[in-house]
Amino acid sequence: MPQAEEVEDPAGYNTLAKVHEQLADAHRDLREAYSQLECSNFSLAEKARRLKALFELAKSVTSDLELGKTLEHTINITCHLLGTDCCSIRILNEQRTGLLMRASTGLSRAYLQKGSVKVGESVAGIVVREGKPRIVRDMQYNSNYRYPEYAASEGLRSLLCVPLLAKGSVIGVLTVYWKQLHEFSDEEVAMMEAVADLSGVAIAAANTHESLERAHKQLSSLYSLTRDICSPLTLDRVLDIVKEVIAAELSVERVAILLRERASELVVRAVSGPEDGLKLGRVVRIGEGVSGWVARDGRSVLINDVSSMEQRPHGWRRLRSVLSVALKARGEVLGVITVANRLSREGFTEADKDFLEALAGGAAMSIHAAGLYSQLQRNYVDIVTSLAVALETRDHYTKGHSERVSWLASETALAMGLDDDTVRFLEQAGRLHDIGKIGWTDIILGKNGPLTEAEWDQVRQHPVVGSQIVGAADIISGVAPLVLAHHERIDGSGYPNKLKGDDIPVGARIVAVADSYDAMRSERPYRAAPKTERETRAELIRSADVLFDPVIVEAFLRTLRKVPAEQWERESR
Repeated sequence: MPQAEEVEDPAGYNTLAKVHEQLADAHRDLREAYSQLECSNFSLAEKARRLKALFELAKSVTSDLELGKTLEHTINITCHLLGTDCCSIRILNEQRTGLLMRASTGLSRAYLQKGSVKVGESVAGIVVREGKPRIVRDMQYNSNYRYPEYAASEGLRSLLCVPLLAKGSVIGVLTVYWKQLHEFSDEEVAMMEAVADLSGVAIAAANTHESLERAHKQLSSLYSLTRDICSPLTLDRVLDIVKEVIAAELSVERVAILLRERASELVVRAVSGPEDGLKLGRVVRIGEGVSGWVARDGRSVLINDVSSMEQRPHGWRRLRSVLSVALKARGEVLGVITVANRLSREGFTEADKDFLEALAGGAAMSIHAAGLYSQLQRNYVDIVTSLAVALETRDHYTKGHSERVSWLASETALAMGLDDDTVRFLEQAGRLHDIGKIGWTDIILGKNGPLTEAEWDQVRQHPVVGSQIVGAADIISGVAPLVLAHHERIDGSGYPNKLKGDDIPVGARIVAVADSYDAMRSERPYRAAPKTERETRAELIRSADVLFDPVIVEAFLRTLRKVPAEQWERESR
């Protein structure tokens, strides 16, 4: 049977080729669709990540009113969202003239302290002025960026700076940096603006909370200060309290309190901080320097950029900022309080000025009262000293005794190398050691026979009475223990408390030697004649380590060499 002939079918072949082509196109379309789906999924995941980060930021900054934590949260979230390690936040100062660095990460100390940024200057200052974001693709070659050399040393190339807004007003800037050239997308800018909007409100709220906390603390300090300085205090103590409160509450490097002690001059009476310029005791003419201006005009002065002044403040060196207020009482300027350089390197605020003015008002009244109190104290001392002199006129045997004891005691203290305060106390103790005899009758004072037991009881009480009289005045209260113990003896045989050895104050032991020496060398109604100089010295040496301190006796005998025996004999009669 004959075979069938094969017939060519070009049309069918072409059809298969076309189908094959269509299948290839469909495969390519599927691959593109899959790739787009993958990108879409990535974009959705990235958006989800960013939205979650924004949510976390919103939750953290609205749940914490502590400014430091709010700034830290903002920095961390910003770096996380934009994939960078470098970020900073600057906040406007109270005068809204400059930006202060408040938080950062990934930046060196040298970069952070490179200089101040004023509104309208450099990128951050321009952002504040315009209220709009700014992109700098290359920080090292941009005319608006003020510190390209710092950017180069830090290795920074690109930055994005956006304004921090609160209630429609710019309060600062949020800046992110890259260490390689970076092309910023619209989405990145929008993301930064969203972060800044959230953070701006939170930072403003935390700032307000911090200000209220500071105001509450300062009010508490003012209350405590007023309570402390309204009690009777010496002027030096009032000044010390005021100085300590100011240094603590305003966190400043330097504090000086200057008082007007002459018509045209101030004198530094209290100071803290580095000893350069305004040292204790320095005289400042009224009208010269910041303190002098305030004393002359009676108005406060606040300067936050000392370097911009044509005439530099008189006094301290290395000043950044200074605040000075007048001490006024009853319409009179008594002096000036001047502080300089916040430890935080920030400027002073109007709130700082208000606090210092309020404190100065209370301090001025206390300084005025302390002056009056000191005058009353001095008047009391003058009266007691006059009584001591009057007491000696009742008994010619003891005339000049107190002055001689005062000189002998103070000279002995000098010979022993004791401090100036002890020498001064001994001068006063010598003059006042017998003031307790003011209650004695003339019978006891001039009796030339033995005393009765009742009379002896009265005699033994005169150190107690004297110490009470002297101790009533704060200005000489340090003398009271010397008056009380000047009849105590090393072996415990003295009165009124039978103290022994080192239990007796050293000043009282000195007065005891001087008092006994002058008594032995002077005429007394109860004996025929005074001892001779040789007899008196021999008696002191014999009584050393029994009645008297041997070290003091030795120093006392050295002191006696300054005065000829004949002169002492004439003065003691």
